[in-house]
Amino acid sequence: MRIFINTVDEPVYIGKVIRHLILRYPGKIVGINIVPEKNSPGAVLKRLKDNFKLLLILGFIDSIKIATHFLYYKLRATASLLMISNPYSINSLSQNAGIPVFNFKEINGNEFLKILENLKVDLVINQAPYILEKNFLSVPKIGTINRHASLLPKNRGRLAPFRTLYNREPFAGISIHFVDEQIDHGPIIVQKKIKITKQHTFKKLLDELFDLTPEAFDEAFKKLNSSLSESELIKNNDSVATYFSYPTLREVWNYKKSIIKKQMVSALKLKKQDIHNE
Repeated sequence: MRIFINTVDEPVYIGKVIRHLILRYPGKIVGINIVPEKNSPGAVLKRLKDNFKLLLILGFIDSIKIATHFLYYKLRATASLLMISNPYSINSLSQNAGIPVFNFKEINGNEFLKILENLKVDLVINQAPYILEKNFLSVPKIGTINRHASLLPKNRGRLAPFRTLYNREPFAGISIHFVDEQIDHGPIIVQKKIKITKQHTFKKLLDELFDLTPEAFDEAFKKLNSSLSESELIKNNDSVATYFSYPTLREVWNYKKSIIKKQMVSALKLKKQDIHNE
């Protein structure tokens, strides 16, 4: 199976998954496209707004933890320019494995599609938040698959782990599914489930979901290699689907209030317990 990966350059979470795939499947990955960020004024402003909301969701301590990891990976990437080995860089790992790396922004364009055709790609793994058009989806022989951080068809769209916590759902999960022209809509190959507990912060849930992702991809590849039939796929049923865009500031504030309330309740319980013990 000849695999092509289309991804964004996010080193902390998505980068960890891509590194696993490069190391786990030597000789199978025939190319990687790292999609550059959009730098138009509108795109930059939207990114700043979304990052601000994400910081609020994470809270100060968890934001510092992720920012520290992100900065560390970026510094290692800079160091690699000085010929210092960087095991965290998708670029470095790809070059060491002999995998060609591209930086196409127009992933539905003819130039990029011609490359996929020339590489005789069987399967595309898409980890970039762009709508793939019919001309792209028709190129890989097996199809294009995506990792989505929810138990589809619930919580299609952006920042699904937040929605799971915000809606107080009992389970979160990872879905590896086929991609079609709609968002998070194609049939599901593999799902992994996590039971939500009181201890789950947004970061803790994110960490656990991405820890499960390599295993989910491994299972998906095994199924795809064994001529997966349509009856073995999990239906991504529109009738029970929910879809959400990036949370609003009001939703973020409501989420923060619920966390503060839980923390106050826990503190009161501990105080009562201390008084009782005295």
